[in-house]
Amino acid sequence: PHHTRARMDAARPVITRLGNLLLQRGLDIAHPFRVSWYNRLVQSTPRLAAQLRLLPDFGRGSDALALAVGNSRALWPCFVASLQDGHRRGLPLDANPLEAYVERSVAACLAEVGVQSDSDSGSDADSDDGKKSASPLKCRVFYSHKYTRRELVSFMWLAEASGAAELVDAAHMAVHPVFGPWHAWRAVLVLDLSADSAGVPPEPSLVRVVAQSERDAAARALARALAPGDDDDDDTAGAADADASVEPRMRQISRQSQRWIALRDALAPGSPHRYSDEQLAYHYGTLSAAELAGK
Repeated sequence: PHHTRARMDAARPVITRLGNLLLQRGLDIAHPFRVSWYNRLVQSTPRLAAQLRLLPDFGRGSDALALAVGNSRALWPCFVASLQDGHRRGLPLDANPLEAYVERSVAACLAEVGVQSDSDSGSDADSDDGKKSASPLKCRVFYSHKYTRRELVSFMWLAEASGAAELVDAAHMAVHPVFGPWHAWRAVLVLDLSADSAGVPPEPSLVRVVAQSERDAAARALARALAPGDDDDDDTAGAADADASVEPRMRQISRQSQRWIALRDALAPGSPHRYSDEQLAYHYGTLSAAELAGK
C-alpha cells in the first residue's frame, strides 16, 4: 500500500522546511495535526456536518497529515514589502491584495519543497483509490477566504480540534497560546504524508489559555460590539479620538469597528502581539493597499 512508501520517512523534514519557508513570508504559524481530529469533530456535531466539508485524507485515515497555516503581526511587513515591490515594477493591484499575497506565498513555498498543490479549485482528490504515483508529493489547499460549499472549512473549529488555539465561545474567537487573539488563520494544507512519521501525537493536546476574568471581559465586549444604534457616548469607541499619538487612519475607523478591536483587547490586555495601527487601519478599511504600495 502507498502508506508504506519511502516518502513516509520524509514527513518531518518536509514539514520543517515548509514551516521555515512560510515564516520568511510572514506566515509564522504552521501547526501540524491529524486530519481525523477535525473530521471527527465535524462528523460528531450535526450543525457543523450540515454546513462543512470534511478534509480529504488521501486514503490514510487517522494517519493523514495536515498543516494549519496562519500569521501574527509578522505578516504585515512582508505584505507591505510585496505591495511596494509590485508598485515599483508597475504591476496592477489584485482585487483582494492580502488574499492574493497569501495564495502566492503558499503556492511558492509548496513548489519549493516539491509539492504538487491542488488548491481546491480544480479536480477533487477525495476519491482515494490507492492508485497514486510516488512522485510528486500531493497536497490539497483550503483557504479561509473561500466560502463555497466545496471549499468551506471552519478555521475556528479547526484551530480548536487541532490543538492550535482555544475557541472561546464568549468571544466567538480562537485564541492562540502565544499570540492570543492577534492572529489569523489563512489556509490548511492537507499533505499526502504520514502524521506518525511527522511526529504528530495520536490525540491533540487542547489549548486552554484564557482566564475566566478575560472570558467575562470578552463577553461584555462582544455584547457592546453587537449592540445596535449610535454610540457617541461609548468611551471605548472614542478612545482613538482621545489619543493624539494614534495614526490619523485609526481615528477614522468607525465606532462599531473600534468595538471589535476592543473585543480582542479584552482577551489579551496590553498584548505585545497586538496588530500595529497601520495594520488595523488596513483591516478595518481606512487605509488602502494602493496607499501602502505607494509609500
